[in-house]
Amino acid sequence: MNELKFDLRGRVKEQFNLQGLKIESITMSWVPYLSLGDCDSTGRNCKSVEGLLADYMGILSQKFNFTWETFFEVDKKWGTRPLSGPANKSGTWGGVFGGVVNEDYDMSLSTW
Repeated sequence: MNELKFDLRGRVKEQFNLQGLKIESITMSWVPYLSLGDCDSTGRNCKSVEGLLADYMGILSQKFNFTWETFFEVDKKWGTRPLSGPANKSGTWGGVFGGVVNEDYDMSLSTW
């Protein structure tokens, strides 16, 4: 619960505190938006994460008090079509989209 704070006009200033929540995302390198370098074979432990989206997530994480980590999609697929079944949550999805739909990750970092 956050204490209410007011601006100079007496309006409530909204504050959001995610209390250090860790957010995990999945993506692919897409320069200049995001560049992941020197990741292990599972797409984790990337030694460099750079680009516009990394800067943006860094700013958001400071403002809203959360940590984040992004992982590389090792199959190098966005997952824009289901692997099988219907094109809704009951289908079988892969790639970046599948990582989010299957709830393996909290979100995807992309500019779409």
